[in-house]
Amino acid sequence: MNNKLILILLGAALVGFGAWAIINKDGSQEEMQSQEIIEGDMVVEMSDAGFNPEEITISRGTTVTFNNVGTSQHWPASNIHPTHRVYPGSDIEKCGTPEETNIFDACKPLAPGTSWSFTFDEVGRWVYHDHLRSGLGGVITVE
Repeated sequence: MNNKLILILLGAALVGFGAWAIINKDGSQEEMQSQEIIEGDMVVEMSDAGFNPEEITISRGTTVTFNNVGTSQHWPASNIHPTHRVYPGSDIEKCGTPEETNIFDACKPLAPGTSWSFTFDEVGRWVYHDHLRSGLGGVITVE
């Protein structure tokens, strides 16, 4: 096979898997919600079914708290898995350093009943995922 065909097949497989993961969400029928622009702090719940709401639009400077309401550990972080470099300045390699507080990465698994917060100061559309289950994710739009 030539390289172009391999890339096309790989791309189609990734798109198909992504669509399947969004539709199935670990077999859960739980409906994920979308929010309008939020003024003030926002809470996103993490469970074995994913993030709720999956998509939010917030104002610059809003703090989002990720609460683990599930039965398993979850680890919210900026895309792209596994490097977490999409949100400006973020990088999984900064975990455990003084820069850790400035990156969109919890830098560790969060046990059920615990939370982690991050303040979004960069305007843009920020896609994120659960580092422990990279098929689970969401979008935070900062205006």
